Amino acid sequence: MFMSQVAPSDALTNLGKWWELTGQPVPPWLLAPRVDRIAFWFAALTLAIWIALFVRRRRSPAASQTVADHNTIAEALLEMQELRKRSSASVSHYQNQPSNAEQAAEEYRLRSIPHYKQTIEAELMEVCERVAARFDLPGWPRPGEVTQRIAAKVGEPDDFIRTQPDDTVWTAVQVLVAFEARRTRQTLVRPTFTSYVMLGRVAPGKNVVGVCDDSRRWQVLAEGAPTDPSHFNVMVEAAESERGRLLAQLELEIRRLTHEGK
Repeated sequence: MFMSQVAPSDALTNLGKWWELTGQPVPPWLLAPRVDRIAFWFAALTLAIWIALFVRRRRSPAASQTVADHNTIAEALLEMQELRKRSSASVSHYQNQPSNAEQAAEEYRLRSIPHYKQTIEAELMEVCERVAARFDLPGWPRPGEVTQRIAAKVGEPDDFIRTQPDDTVWTAVQVLVAFEARRTRQTLVRPTFTSYVMLGRVAPGKNVVGVCDDSRRWQVLAEGAPTDPSHFNVMVEAAESERGRLLAQLELEIRRLTHEGK
């Protein structure tokens, strides 16, 4: 109705006027007023997209290069960390691997008699030291006082050790009592009595406990496995018994010295 009241030239839209310049008949849809608005927004949107693409094209190479640089640096750092881990693992692996020469030396030590004896000796000495620690006796006192000493020893008594087979290992708890008497300024008299409670490995898996007294008489007290806990108590009782016996002998000697000094 509205279009019928307006002359055709006045009813043309801006797009319709542009269309008339082509010399072609104007399509009916170009006569609608909203065509101009649609065309305007379409043109504006197209321009905005074009500007955005233009700006992105100008800036994207640098931006892409920056992102690529960051990615490259991150990848390089990760690769360096991985290489460092592999290198450390490789170094520790080689450090923990003994050489053939070291393996041969370890096998020699394990098979050699000296190494065997050192190992067994340390094991036996630990027992002897525990026995001696039960008494906790002082060292040498002043002259005129009785000395009592119980201590762990290796290689004593020598005259007994020499009589034993080479493949045996012996340690001992030395029981010593003594008395120092001064007769004159230049003369010292020190009666001493020593006995040994012996602990020996006489065969693989077999220990022997015995006493080698001050006269070097040998008496076996116990035999059994190295893990036998009763051997410790046997040695403690033997050391106490030997101390009492030696003190009795020392008493007789002190009384003799006293009688001679009158």
